[in-house]
Amino acid sequence: MPNIDGLEFLEAVQQNFDEMPFILLTGAGNESVASKAISQGVSDYISKQQAQEQFPTLVNRITRAVEASELRQEVREKRKLYRTLVEQTDEGICITHDDEIVFVNSQFSSLTGHNQSTLAGAEITAVFGLTGASIERPTACSSVSRQVSEATVKLPDEAGNAQTYQISAKRLQIAGQSVVVWSFRGMTASNRRREQLQRERDLSQAVVDILARSSTHQSVEHSFCTEVIEHHGFQLAWVGEIQQDGQLGIQTSESADGTEAYLDCIEPLLADERQGTAPPSMWALRSDEPQFLDDLSQLPETSWQAAALEEGLRSVAAVPLINHGIAYGVFCVCTTEPATLDAEAKQLLEKLADALADAIADKKRAAALTSRQITEVSFRVGCDQFYLNDIVRGDAEDSYETIVVESVVQSADSVTEFLRVDGPDPERLTGQIAAHETVESVTVEDNCAATHLEVEVAGRTLGGMLQELGVRLEQIIVENDAAEATVQMPVERDQEAVLDRLGQQYDIESMTALTNKTVQPHTTSPQPLETADLTEKQRQALETALEAGYFDQPRGNSANEIAEMLGVSHSTLLQHLRTAQRKIFTKMADQTRH
Repeated sequence: MPNIDGLEFLEAVQQNFDEMPFILLTGAGNESVASKAISQGVSDYISKQQAQEQFPTLVNRITRAVEASELRQEVREKRKLYRTLVEQTDEGICITHDDEIVFVNSQFSSLTGHNQSTLAGAEITAVFGLTGASIERPTACSSVSRQVSEATVKLPDEAGNAQTYQISAKRLQIAGQSVVVWSFRGMTASNRRREQLQRERDLSQAVVDILARSSTHQSVEHSFCTEVIEHHGFQLAWVGEIQQDGQLGIQTSESADGTEAYLDCIEPLLADERQGTAPPSMWALRSDEPQFLDDLSQLPETSWQAAALEEGLRSVAAVPLINHGIAYGVFCVCTTEPATLDAEAKQLLEKLADALADAIADKKRAAALTSRQITEVSFRVGCDQFYLNDIVRGDAEDSYETIVVESVVQSADSVTEFLRVDGPDPERLTGQIAAHETVESVTVEDNCAATHLEVEVAGRTLGGMLQELGVRLEQIIVENDAAEATVQMPVERDQEAVLDRLGQQYDIESMTALTNKTVQPHTTSPQPLETADLTEKQRQALETALEAGYFDQPRGNSANEIAEMLGVSHSTLLQHLRTAQRKIFTKMADQTRH
Protein backbone atom coordinates (compact mmCIF):
# COMPACT_ATOMS: atom_id res chain seq x y z
CA MET A 1 0.00 0.00 0.00
CA PRO A 2 1.66 3.24 -1.15
CA ASN A 3 2.09 6.06 1.38
CA ILE A 4 0.39 4.12 4.18
CA ASP A 5 1.25 1.18 6.39
CA GLY A 6 -1.00 -1.48 7.93
CA LEU A 7 -1.51 0.32 11.23
CA GLU A 8 -2.49 3.55 9.51
CA PHE A 9 -4.93 1.60 7.32
CA LEU A 10 -6.40 -0.02 10.48
CA GLU A 11 -6.97 3.44 11.97
CA ALA A 12 -8.77 4.61 8.79
CA VAL A 13 -11.02 1.52 8.69
CA GLN A 14 -11.92 1.84 12.37
CA GLN A 15 -13.21 5.37 11.83
CA ASN A 16 -16.16 3.97 9.85
CA PHE A 17 -16.23 0.25 10.73
CA ASP A 18 -15.12 0.09 14.33
CA GLU A 19 -16.56 -3.39 14.93
CA MET A 20 -15.05 -5.02 11.79
CA PRO A 21 -12.57 -7.85 12.54
CA PHE A 22 -8.99 -7.01 11.36
CA ILE A 23 -6.00 -9.29 10.92
CA LEU A 24 -2.69 -7.50 10.39
CA LEU A 25 -0.40 -9.23 7.89
CA THR A 26 2.95 -7.40 7.98
CA GLY A 27 6.50 -7.79 6.83
CA ALA A 28 7.82 -5.90 9.84
CA GLY A 29 7.58 -8.83 12.16
CA ASN A 30 8.83 -7.50 15.45
CA GLU A 31 7.40 -7.29 18.92
CA SER A 32 7.05 -3.49 18.85
CA VAL A 33 4.75 -3.60 15.81
CA ALA A 34 2.76 -6.52 17.24
CA SER A 35 2.23 -4.73 20.55
CA LYS A 36 1.10 -1.53 18.86
CA ALA A 37 -1.27 -3.47 16.57
CA ILE A 38 -2.91 -5.30 19.43
CA SER A 39 -3.31 -2.06 21.39
CA GLN A 40 -5.11 -0.54 18.38
CA GLY A 41 -7.59 -3.42 18.37
CA VAL A 42 -6.53 -5.88 15.67
CA SER A 43 -8.19 -9.27 15.92
CA ASP A 44 -4.97 -11.12 15.16
CA TYR A 45 -1.40 -10.57 13.92
CA ILE A 46 0.79 -12.66 11.53
CA SER A 47 4.04 -11.92 9.65
CA LYS A 48 4.30 -12.25 5.86
CA GLN A 49 7.27 -14.58 6.15
CA GLN A 50 5.15 -17.09 8.01
CA ALA A 51 2.03 -16.59 5.92
CA GLN A 52 3.24 -18.44 2.81
CA GLU A 53 4.10 -21.43 4.90
CA GLN A 54 1.01 -21.21 7.11
CA PHE A 55 -1.93 -20.62 4.77
CA PRO A 56 -4.10 -23.17 6.63
CA THR A 57 -3.30 -21.32 9.89
CA LEU A 58 -4.21 -17.98 8.27
CA VAL A 59 -7.53 -19.38 7.02
CA ASN A 60 -8.25 -20.72 10.50
CA ARG A 61 -7.43 -17.37 12.12
CA ILE A 62 -9.65 -15.49 9.68
CA THR A 63 -12.49 -17.90 10.41
CA ARG A 64 -12.07 -17.47 14.18
CA ALA A 65 -11.90 -13.68 13.88
CA VAL A 66 -15.14 -13.57 11.89
CA GLU A 67 -16.92 -15.91 14.32
CA ALA A 68 -15.72 -13.90 17.32
CA SER A 69 -16.89 -10.68 15.67
CA GLU A 70 -20.31 -12.14 14.98
CA LEU A 71 -20.57 -13.40 18.58
CA ARG A 72 -19.62 -9.97 19.93
CA GLN A 73 -22.19 -8.37 17.67
CA GLU A 74 -24.88 -10.81 18.89
CA VAL A 75 -23.98 -10.06 22.51
CA ARG A 76 -24.11 -6.30 21.83
CA GLU A 77 -27.52 -6.60 20.19
CA LYS A 78 -28.90 -8.73 23.02
CA ARG A 79 -27.48 -6.36 25.62
CA LYS A 80 -29.01 -3.42 23.74
CA LEU A 81 -32.36 -5.24 23.56
CA TYR A 82 -32.15 -6.14 27.26
CA ARG A 83 -31.38 -2.58 28.28
CA THR A 84 -34.19 -1.32 26.05
CA LEU A 85 -36.66 -3.71 27.66
CA VAL A 86 -35.40 -2.99 31.17
CA GLU A 87 -35.61 0.76 30.66
CA GLN A 88 -39.01 0.64 28.96
CA THR A 89 -40.71 -1.68 31.43
CA ASP A 90 -43.13 -0.24 33.98
CA GLU A 91 -41.42 -2.26 36.68
CA GLY A 92 -38.48 -1.06 38.71
CA ILE A 93 -35.56 -3.47 38.27
CA CYS A 94 -32.75 -3.77 40.80
CA ILE A 95 -29.90 -6.32 40.67
CA THR A 96 -27.82 -7.10 43.74
CA HIS A 97 -24.69 -9.16 44.33
CA ASP A 98 -24.01 -10.08 47.97
CA ASP A 99 -26.73 -7.53 48.87
CA GLU A 100 -24.81 -4.74 47.07
CA ILE A 101 -26.80 -2.89 44.40
CA VAL A 102 -24.99 -3.30 41.05
CA PHE A 103 -27.72 -2.06 38.71
CA VAL A 104 -31.04 -0.20 38.79
CA ASN A 105 -33.11 0.99 35.86
CA SER A 106 -34.55 4.50 35.61
CA GLN A 107 -38.06 3.23 36.48
CA PHE A 108 -36.73 1.87 39.77
CA SER A 109 -35.37 5.31 40.58
CA SER A 110 -38.67 7.01 39.66
CA LEU A 111 -40.76 4.46 41.55
CA THR A 112 -38.80 4.52 44.81
CA GLY A 113 -37.72 8.16 44.76
CA HIS A 114 -34.04 7.20 45.10
CA ASN A 115 -31.43 8.63 42.71
CA GLN A 116 -29.67 6.04 40.50
CA SER A 117 -26.24 7.40 41.27
CA THR A 118 -26.73 7.23 45.04
CA LEU A 119 -28.01 3.63 44.83
CA ALA A 120 -25.05 2.26 42.90
CA GLY A 121 -22.85 0.33 45.30
CA ALA A 122 -25.22 0.83 48.25
CA GLU A 123 -26.34 -2.05 50.49
CA ILE A 124 -29.98 -2.94 49.73
CA THR A 125 -30.40 -3.94 53.37
CA ALA A 126 -29.42 -0.45 54.52
CA VAL A 127 -31.68 1.31 52.02
CA PHE A 128 -34.78 -0.90 52.02
CA GLY A 129 -34.35 -3.49 54.77
CA LEU A 130 -34.30 -6.27 52.14
CA THR A 131 -31.76 -9.06 51.98
CA GLY A 132 -30.87 -11.56 49.29
CA ALA A 133 -30.91 -14.37 51.84
CA SER A 134 -34.56 -13.61 52.51
CA ILE A 135 -35.82 -15.09 49.25
CA GLU A 136 -34.78 -18.55 50.41
CA ARG A 137 -37.05 -18.41 53.48
CA PRO A 138 -39.98 -16.24 52.39
CA THR A 139 -42.27 -14.84 55.07
CA ALA A 140 -45.19 -12.44 54.78
CA CYS A 141 -44.33 -9.62 57.17
CA SER A 142 -45.82 -6.20 57.84
CA SER A 143 -42.59 -4.49 58.98
CA VAL A 144 -39.99 -2.63 56.92
CA SER A 145 -37.29 -5.27 57.45
CA ARG A 146 -38.91 -8.22 55.81
CA GLN A 147 -38.10 -11.47 54.08
CA VAL A 148 -39.83 -11.88 50.76
CA SER A 149 -39.80 -13.94 47.59
CA GLU A 150 -43.07 -12.40 46.41
CA ALA A 151 -45.12 -10.08 48.58
CA THR A 152 -46.76 -6.71 49.06
CA VAL A 153 -44.53 -4.55 51.23
CA LYS A 154 -44.12 -1.03 52.58
CA LEU A 155 -40.65 0.45 52.05
CA PRO A 156 -39.21 3.93 52.69
CA ASP A 157 -38.59 6.37 49.85
CA GLU A 158 -35.67 8.80 49.91
CA ALA A 159 -37.66 11.18 52.14
CA GLY A 160 -38.36 8.35 54.61
CA ASN A 161 -42.07 8.07 53.75
CA ALA A 162 -43.50 4.54 53.55
CA GLN A 163 -44.68 3.48 50.08
CA THR A 164 -46.50 0.28 49.10
CA TYR A 165 -45.01 -2.01 46.43
CA GLN A 166 -45.50 -5.46 45.04
CA ILE A 167 -42.09 -7.11 45.03
CA SER A 168 -40.79 -10.32 43.56
CA ALA A 169 -37.22 -11.60 43.76
CA LYS A 170 -35.35 -14.36 41.96
CA ARG A 171 -31.84 -15.68 42.41
CA LEU A 172 -29.87 -16.20 39.14
CA GLN A 173 -26.38 -17.37 38.15
CA ILE A 174 -24.71 -14.89 35.79
CA ALA A 175 -21.10 -15.41 34.66
CA GLY A 176 -20.61 -17.82 37.52
CA GLN A 177 -21.81 -15.35 40.13
CA SER A 178 -25.01 -15.47 42.16
CA VAL A 179 -27.17 -12.34 41.86
CA VAL A 180 -30.70 -11.44 42.93
CA VAL A 181 -33.02 -9.68 40.51
CA TRP A 182 -35.68 -7.61 42.30
CA SER A 183 -38.80 -6.43 40.53
CA PHE A 184 -40.73 -3.53 42.10
CA ARG A 185 -44.28 -2.65 41.02
CA GLY A 186 -46.25 0.31 42.35
CA MET A 187 -49.62 -0.47 43.93
CA THR A 188 -52.59 1.07 42.13
CA ALA A 189 -55.99 1.41 43.80
CA SER A 190 -57.33 -1.57 41.84
CA ASN A 191 -54.28 -3.65 42.76
CA ARG A 192 -54.73 -2.75 46.40
CA ARG A 193 -58.39 -3.77 46.22
CA ARG A 194 -57.50 -7.10 44.58
CA GLU A 195 -54.84 -7.70 47.21
CA GLN A 196 -57.33 -6.87 49.96
CA LEU A 197 -59.99 -9.21 48.55
CA GLN A 198 -57.44 -12.00 48.23
CA ARG A 199 -56.27 -11.48 51.80
CA GLU A 200 -59.88 -11.55 52.99
CA ARG A 201 -60.48 -14.81 51.10
CA ASP A 202 -57.29 -16.29 52.55
CA LEU A 203 -58.27 -15.12 56.03
CA SER A 204 -61.77 -16.59 55.73
CA GLN A 205 -60.33 -19.92 54.59
CA ALA A 206 -57.81 -19.89 57.44
CA VAL A 207 -60.58 -19.28 59.98
CA VAL A 208 -62.67 -22.12 58.51
CA ASP A 209 -59.66 -24.45 58.67
CA ILE A 210 -58.98 -23.50 62.29
CA LEU A 211 -62.58 -24.12 63.34
CA ALA A 212 -62.65 -27.43 61.48
CA ARG A 213 -59.60 -28.85 63.26
CA SER A 214 -60.14 -27.34 66.74
CA SER A 215 -62.28 -29.09 69.33
CA THR A 216 -61.89 -26.69 72.28
CA HIS A 217 -61.78 -22.94 72.68
CA GLN A 218 -58.18 -23.25 73.94
CA SER A 219 -57.06 -24.92 70.71
CA VAL A 220 -58.92 -22.25 68.71
CA GLU A 221 -57.04 -19.51 70.57
CA HIS A 222 -53.68 -21.19 70.01
CA SER A 223 -54.40 -21.62 66.29
CA PHE A 224 -55.34 -17.95 65.89
CA CYS A 225 -52.09 -16.88 67.58
CA THR A 226 -50.12 -19.19 65.27
CA GLU A 227 -51.96 -17.80 62.24
CA VAL A 228 -50.95 -14.17 62.87
CA ILE A 229 -47.35 -15.15 63.68
CA GLU A 230 -46.79 -17.36 60.63
CA HIS A 231 -48.84 -15.52 58.00
CA HIS A 232 -49.30 -11.89 59.06
CA GLY A 233 -45.86 -10.89 60.27
CA PHE A 234 -46.43 -10.27 63.99
CA GLN A 235 -43.73 -11.32 66.43
CA LEU A 236 -45.93 -11.98 69.49
CA ALA A 237 -49.61 -12.89 69.83
CA TRP A 238 -51.58 -13.82 72.94
CA VAL A 239 -55.13 -14.22 74.20
CA GLY A 240 -56.27 -13.09 77.62
CA GLU A 241 -59.49 -14.54 79.04
CA ILE A 242 -61.71 -13.17 81.78
CA GLN A 243 -61.46 -15.55 84.73
CA GLN A 244 -64.21 -16.44 87.22
CA ASP A 245 -62.98 -13.72 89.58
CA GLY A 246 -63.42 -11.16 86.79
CA GLN A 247 -59.67 -10.64 86.30
CA LEU A 248 -57.86 -11.01 82.99
CA GLY A 249 -55.51 -13.98 82.70
CA ILE A 250 -53.16 -14.96 79.86
CA GLN A 251 -54.68 -18.09 78.30
CA THR A 252 -52.37 -18.85 75.37
CA SER A 253 -49.53 -17.20 73.46
CA GLU A 254 -47.24 -17.69 70.48
CA SER A 255 -43.92 -15.97 69.72
CA ALA A 256 -41.76 -15.77 66.60
CA ASP A 257 -38.49 -14.76 68.27
CA GLY A 258 -38.58 -15.34 72.00
CA THR A 259 -40.40 -12.13 72.97
CA GLU A 260 -42.73 -14.06 75.30
CA ALA A 261 -40.63 -12.82 78.25
CA TYR A 262 -42.70 -9.63 77.91
CA LEU A 263 -45.76 -11.56 79.08
CA ASP A 264 -44.00 -12.65 82.26
CA CYS A 265 -43.44 -8.97 83.02
CA ILE A 266 -46.97 -7.76 82.36
CA GLU A 267 -49.01 -10.63 83.82
CA PRO A 268 -48.87 -9.12 87.35
CA LEU A 269 -50.04 -5.81 85.86
CA LEU A 270 -53.26 -7.18 84.34
CA ALA A 271 -55.23 -6.24 87.46
CA ASP A 272 -54.24 -2.58 87.01
CA GLU A 273 -57.24 -0.64 85.69
CA ARG A 274 -55.68 2.83 85.69
CA GLN A 275 -55.74 4.30 82.18
CA GLY A 276 -52.30 5.84 82.52
CA THR A 277 -50.38 2.80 83.78
CA ALA A 278 -52.42 -0.28 82.77
CA PRO A 279 -51.29 -2.33 79.73
CA PRO A 280 -53.24 -1.83 76.47
CA SER A 281 -55.04 -5.15 77.04
CA MET A 282 -56.73 -3.64 80.08
CA TRP A 283 -57.59 -0.44 78.22
CA ALA A 284 -59.29 -2.49 75.49
CA LEU A 285 -61.14 -4.68 77.99
CA ARG A 286 -62.49 -1.82 80.10
CA SER A 287 -63.43 0.44 77.17
CA ASP A 288 -64.74 -2.32 74.83
CA GLU A 289 -62.71 -0.56 72.13
CA PRO A 290 -59.58 -1.69 70.22
CA GLN A 291 -56.30 -0.07 71.28
CA PHE A 292 -53.58 0.49 68.66
CA LEU A 293 -50.20 1.86 69.78
CA ASP A 294 -47.89 2.41 66.82
CA ASP A 295 -44.68 3.48 68.57
CA LEU A 296 -44.17 2.57 72.23
CA SER A 297 -41.03 4.69 72.47
CA GLN A 298 -43.18 7.82 72.16
CA LEU A 299 -45.37 6.96 75.17
CA PRO A 300 -44.82 8.10 78.77
CA GLU A 301 -42.69 5.60 80.65
CA THR A 302 -44.60 2.85 82.49
CA SER A 303 -43.71 -0.63 83.75
CA TRP A 304 -45.38 -2.47 80.84
CA GLN A 305 -43.91 -0.08 78.24
CA ALA A 306 -40.38 -0.51 79.64
CA ALA A 307 -40.84 -4.31 79.57
CA ALA A 308 -42.00 -4.18 75.93
CA LEU A 309 -39.11 -1.99 74.79
CA GLU A 310 -36.62 -4.19 76.62
CA GLU A 311 -37.85 -7.16 74.56
CA GLY A 312 -37.54 -5.12 71.34
CA LEU A 313 -41.28 -4.59 70.85
CA ARG A 314 -42.33 -1.29 69.30
CA SER A 315 -46.02 -1.64 68.28
CA VAL A 316 -48.90 -3.18 70.24
CA ALA A 317 -52.55 -3.84 69.37
CA ALA A 318 -55.24 -5.08 71.76
CA VAL A 319 -58.76 -5.91 70.53
CA PRO A 320 -61.58 -6.96 72.91
CA LEU A 321 -63.27 -10.32 72.29
CA ILE A 322 -67.02 -9.65 72.47
CA ASN A 323 -69.84 -11.90 71.27
CA HIS A 324 -73.51 -10.97 71.67
CA GLY A 325 -72.60 -8.37 74.25
CA ILE A 326 -70.53 -10.69 76.45
CA ALA A 327 -66.82 -9.95 76.81
CA TYR A 328 -64.66 -13.09 76.78
CA GLY A 329 -61.26 -11.43 76.92
CA VAL A 330 -58.79 -9.67 74.63
CA PHE A 331 -56.66 -10.54 71.58
CA CYS A 332 -53.22 -8.89 71.55
CA VAL A 333 -50.38 -8.75 69.01
CA CYS A 334 -46.96 -7.04 68.99
CA THR A 335 -44.31 -6.23 66.37
CA THR A 336 -40.65 -5.28 66.64
CA GLU A 337 -41.04 -2.38 64.21
CA PRO A 338 -42.89 0.92 64.74
CA ALA A 339 -45.52 2.31 62.35
CA THR A 340 -46.80 -1.12 61.27
CA LEU A 341 -50.44 -0.76 62.40
CA ASP A 342 -51.93 0.95 59.37
CA ALA A 343 -55.64 0.90 58.46
CA GLU A 344 -55.23 -2.44 56.70
CA ALA A 345 -53.58 -4.10 59.70
CA LYS A 346 -56.22 -2.71 62.06
CA GLN A 347 -59.04 -4.04 59.88
CA LEU A 348 -57.34 -7.46 59.74
CA LEU A 349 -57.00 -7.63 63.53
CA GLU A 350 -60.59 -6.55 64.16
CA LYS A 351 -61.86 -9.23 61.76
CA LEU A 352 -59.69 -11.86 63.40
CA ALA A 353 -60.90 -10.80 66.85
CA ASP A 354 -64.56 -11.01 65.76
CA ALA A 355 -64.00 -14.49 64.34
CA LEU A 356 -62.09 -15.56 67.45
CA ALA A 357 -64.83 -14.26 69.78
CA ASP A 358 -67.47 -16.15 67.74
CA ALA A 359 -65.38 -19.32 67.87
CA ILE A 360 -64.77 -19.07 71.62
CA ALA A 361 -68.49 -18.50 72.22
CA ASP A 362 -69.42 -21.47 70.02
CA LYS A 363 -66.95 -23.80 71.74
CA LYS A 364 -68.11 -22.69 75.18
CA ARG A 365 -71.75 -23.18 74.18
CA ALA A 366 -70.89 -26.70 73.07
CA ALA A 367 -69.06 -27.30 76.35
CA ALA A 368 -72.08 -26.03 78.27
CA LEU A 369 -74.28 -28.68 76.67
CA THR A 370 -71.98 -31.49 77.83
CA SER A 371 -70.75 -30.13 81.16
CA ARG A 372 -71.43 -32.34 84.22
CA GLN A 373 -70.93 -29.60 86.82
CA ILE A 374 -73.75 -27.13 86.26
CA THR A 375 -75.60 -24.32 87.97
CA GLU A 376 -79.36 -24.32 87.50
CA VAL A 377 -80.89 -20.85 87.50
CA SER A 378 -84.56 -19.83 87.45
CA PHE A 379 -85.67 -16.25 86.94
CA ARG A 380 -88.84 -14.33 86.07
CA VAL A 381 -89.18 -11.89 83.19
CA GLY A 382 -91.77 -9.10 83.25
CA CYS A 383 -95.05 -9.58 81.42
CA ASP A 384 -94.33 -6.96 78.76
CA GLN A 385 -90.96 -8.43 77.76
CA PHE A 386 -91.91 -11.53 75.77
CA TYR A 387 -94.14 -12.00 72.74
CA LEU A 388 -95.87 -15.05 74.26
CA ASN A 389 -96.86 -12.96 77.30
CA ASP A 390 -98.91 -10.78 74.94
CA ILE A 391 -100.90 -13.82 73.85
CA VAL A 392 -101.51 -15.34 77.28
CA ARG A 393 -102.28 -11.96 78.85
CA GLY A 394 -104.78 -11.20 76.10
CA ASP A 395 -106.99 -14.12 77.21
CA ALA A 396 -109.76 -13.81 79.76
CA GLU A 397 -108.49 -13.40 83.31
CA ASP A 398 -110.21 -16.55 84.51
CA SER A 399 -108.53 -18.78 81.89
CA TYR A 400 -105.90 -21.25 83.02
CA GLU A 401 -103.78 -21.44 79.91
CA THR A 402 -100.01 -21.86 79.89
CA ILE A 403 -97.42 -21.96 77.12
CA VAL A 404 -94.17 -23.85 77.71
CA VAL A 405 -91.12 -23.23 75.51
CA GLU A 406 -89.31 -26.59 75.48
CA SER A 407 -86.48 -25.96 73.02
CA VAL A 408 -85.17 -23.37 70.58
CA VAL A 409 -83.31 -23.45 67.25
CA GLN A 410 -81.59 -20.19 66.30
CA SER A 411 -80.87 -19.24 62.67
CA ALA A 412 -79.43 -16.14 61.04
CA ASP A 413 -82.64 -14.09 60.83
CA SER A 414 -85.27 -15.99 62.79
CA VAL A 415 -85.86 -18.26 65.79
CA THR A 416 -87.79 -21.54 65.76
CA GLU A 417 -89.35 -22.33 69.12
CA PHE A 418 -90.96 -25.64 70.05
CA LEU A 419 -93.94 -25.02 72.32
CA ARG A 420 -96.37 -27.04 74.39
CA VAL A 421 -99.81 -25.46 74.91
CA ASP A 422 -101.73 -26.36 78.08
CA GLY A 423 -105.30 -25.23 78.70
CA PRO A 424 -108.97 -25.88 77.97
CA ASP A 425 -108.89 -24.47 74.43
CA PRO A 426 -105.48 -25.04 72.82
CA GLU A 427 -106.83 -24.51 69.28
CA ARG A 428 -107.87 -20.95 70.09
CA LEU A 429 -104.49 -20.25 71.67
CA THR A 430 -102.75 -21.71 68.63
CA GLY A 431 -104.71 -19.33 66.40
CA GLN A 432 -103.70 -16.37 68.57
CA ILE A 433 -100.04 -17.38 68.33
CA ALA A 434 -100.27 -17.63 64.53
CA ALA A 435 -101.89 -14.18 64.37
CA HIS A 436 -99.16 -12.42 66.39
CA GLU A 437 -97.22 -9.83 64.38
CA THR A 438 -93.80 -11.36 65.10
CA VAL A 439 -94.81 -14.93 64.18
CA GLU A 440 -94.03 -16.01 60.62
CA SER A 441 -95.38 -19.56 60.68
CA VAL A 442 -96.95 -22.15 63.01
CA THR A 443 -96.89 -25.91 62.50
CA VAL A 444 -98.95 -28.23 64.69
CA GLU A 445 -97.02 -31.41 65.47
CA ASP A 446 -98.75 -34.68 64.68
CA ASN A 447 -98.83 -37.82 66.85
CA CYS A 448 -98.58 -35.92 70.14
CA ALA A 449 -100.88 -36.36 73.14
CA ALA A 450 -100.59 -32.68 74.11
CA THR A 451 -100.67 -29.77 71.66
CA HIS A 452 -97.10 -29.19 70.43
CA LEU A 453 -96.29 -26.32 68.06
CA GLU A 454 -93.32 -25.41 65.94
CA VAL A 455 -93.30 -21.61 65.76
CA GLU A 456 -91.00 -19.53 63.56
CA VAL A 457 -90.52 -16.03 64.99
CA ALA A 458 -88.87 -13.08 63.28
CA GLY A 459 -86.16 -11.34 65.27
CA ARG A 460 -84.94 -12.06 68.79
CA THR A 461 -86.76 -13.95 71.52
CA LEU A 462 -85.87 -14.77 75.11
CA GLY A 463 -85.18 -18.41 74.16
CA GLY A 464 -83.04 -17.36 71.20
CA MET A 465 -80.99 -15.00 73.34
CA LEU A 466 -80.40 -17.69 75.95
CA GLN A 467 -79.03 -19.94 73.22
CA GLU A 468 -76.79 -17.13 71.94
CA LEU A 469 -75.35 -16.72 75.43
CA GLY A 470 -74.36 -20.37 75.58
CA VAL A 471 -76.71 -21.64 78.28
CA ARG A 472 -78.82 -24.79 78.20
CA LEU A 473 -82.55 -24.08 78.19
CA GLU A 474 -84.64 -26.37 80.39
CA GLN A 475 -87.93 -24.58 79.80
CA ILE A 476 -89.72 -21.25 79.79
CA ILE A 477 -93.19 -21.29 81.36
CA VAL A 478 -95.33 -18.40 80.12
CA GLU A 479 -98.37 -17.37 82.14
CA ASN A 480 -100.48 -14.24 82.08
CA ASP A 481 -98.33 -12.17 84.45
CA ALA A 482 -94.77 -13.28 83.67
CA ALA A 483 -92.46 -15.80 82.05
CA GLU A 484 -90.31 -18.01 84.24
CA ALA A 485 -87.17 -19.42 82.63
CA THR A 486 -85.06 -22.29 83.93
CA VAL A 487 -81.59 -22.65 82.46
CA GLN A 488 -78.41 -24.59 83.16
CA MET A 489 -74.88 -23.19 82.93
CA PRO A 490 -71.54 -24.91 83.51
CA VAL A 491 -70.01 -23.79 86.81
CA GLU A 492 -66.95 -22.43 85.04
CA ARG A 493 -69.13 -20.07 82.98
CA ASP A 494 -69.16 -16.40 83.95
CA GLN A 495 -72.75 -16.56 85.20
CA GLU A 496 -72.81 -12.97 86.38
CA ALA A 497 -71.85 -11.75 82.90
CA VAL A 498 -74.63 -13.86 81.32
CA LEU A 499 -77.27 -12.53 83.72
CA ASP A 500 -76.01 -8.95 83.29
CA ARG A 501 -76.32 -9.31 79.53
CA LEU A 502 -79.87 -10.69 79.90
CA GLY A 503 -80.69 -7.79 82.20
CA GLN A 504 -79.72 -5.31 79.48
CA GLN A 505 -82.45 -6.73 77.24
CA TYR A 506 -85.10 -8.01 79.66
CA ASP A 507 -86.45 -6.85 83.00
CA ILE A 508 -85.51 -9.70 85.35
CA GLU A 509 -87.98 -9.36 88.22
CA SER A 510 -86.59 -12.03 90.53
CA MET A 511 -84.14 -14.90 90.82
CA THR A 512 -86.09 -17.84 92.23
CA ALA A 513 -83.40 -20.52 92.31
CA LEU A 514 -79.64 -20.90 92.08
CA THR A 515 -78.59 -24.54 92.54
CA ASN A 516 -75.33 -26.37 91.79
CA LYS A 517 -75.78 -29.85 90.34
CA THR A 518 -73.69 -32.72 89.06
CA VAL A 519 -75.08 -34.35 85.95
CA GLN A 520 -74.45 -38.07 86.22
CA PRO A 521 -72.93 -39.73 83.14
CA HIS A 522 -74.86 -42.46 81.41
CA THR A 523 -74.02 -45.90 82.81
CA THR A 524 -75.68 -47.80 80.01
CA SER A 525 -74.97 -47.78 76.33
CA PRO A 526 -77.08 -45.28 74.39
CA GLN A 527 -79.98 -46.77 72.55
CA PRO A 528 -79.96 -46.48 68.76
CA LEU A 529 -81.95 -43.51 67.57
CA GLU A 530 -85.34 -44.47 66.18
CA THR A 531 -86.39 -42.56 63.10
CA ALA A 532 -89.29 -44.76 62.10
CA ASP A 533 -91.78 -42.02 62.98
CA LEU A 534 -90.31 -39.74 60.29
CA THR A 535 -92.30 -39.63 57.08
CA GLU A 536 -90.49 -40.54 53.88
CA LYS A 537 -90.36 -36.88 52.80
CA GLN A 538 -89.00 -35.78 56.18
CA ARG A 539 -86.30 -38.46 56.07
CA GLN A 540 -85.40 -37.59 52.48
CA ALA A 541 -85.15 -33.87 53.31
CA LEU A 542 -82.96 -34.54 56.36
CA GLU A 543 -80.61 -36.97 54.58
CA THR A 544 -80.21 -34.65 51.56
CA ALA A 545 -79.50 -31.66 53.82
CA LEU A 546 -76.85 -33.64 55.71
CA GLU A 547 -75.15 -34.87 52.53
CA ALA A 548 -75.26 -31.39 50.98
CA GLY A 549 -73.57 -29.76 53.99
CA TYR A 550 -76.59 -27.68 55.05
CA PHE A 551 -75.69 -28.09 58.74
CA ASP A 552 -71.96 -27.36 58.24
CA GLN A 553 -70.31 -24.06 59.09
CA PRO A 554 -70.08 -22.48 56.57
CA ARG A 555 -72.96 -24.17 54.77
CA GLY A 556 -72.12 -26.32 51.80
CA ASN A 557 -75.49 -25.59 50.16
CA SER A 558 -78.32 -23.21 51.02
CA ALA A 559 -81.91 -24.21 51.73
CA ASN A 560 -82.94 -22.85 48.32
CA GLU A 561 -80.36 -25.07 46.58
CA ILE A 562 -81.45 -28.18 48.51
CA ALA A 563 -85.11 -27.43 47.82
CA GLU A 564 -84.26 -27.27 44.12
CA MET A 565 -82.50 -30.65 44.34
CA LEU A 566 -85.64 -32.21 45.85
CA GLY A 567 -88.06 -30.35 43.59
CA VAL A 568 -89.96 -28.73 46.49
CA SER A 569 -90.48 -25.15 47.61
CA HIS A 570 -88.16 -23.45 50.09
CA SER A 571 -90.88 -23.26 52.76
CA THR A 572 -91.83 -26.94 52.33
CA LEU A 573 -88.20 -28.03 52.75
CA LEU A 574 -87.81 -25.99 55.95
CA GLN A 575 -91.06 -27.44 57.32
CA HIS A 576 -89.85 -31.01 56.66
CA LEU A 577 -86.46 -30.27 58.28
CA ARG A 578 -87.93 -28.65 61.38
CA THR A 579 -90.45 -31.40 61.91
CA ALA A 580 -87.74 -34.06 61.51
CA GLN A 581 -85.47 -32.22 63.93
CA ARG A 582 -88.28 -31.86 66.43
CA LYS A 583 -89.07 -35.59 66.34
CA ILE A 584 -85.41 -36.59 66.63
CA PHE A 585 -84.72 -34.14 69.49
CA THR A 586 -87.79 -35.39 71.36
CA LYS A 587 -86.66 -39.00 70.93
CA MET A 588 -83.16 -38.12 72.13
CA ALA A 589 -84.56 -36.33 75.18
CA ASP A 590 -86.73 -39.35 75.99
CA GLN A 591 -83.70 -41.66 75.77
CA THR A 592 -81.74 -39.34 78.07
CA ARG A 593 -84.50 -39.27 80.69
CA HIS A 594 -84.92 -43.05 80.64
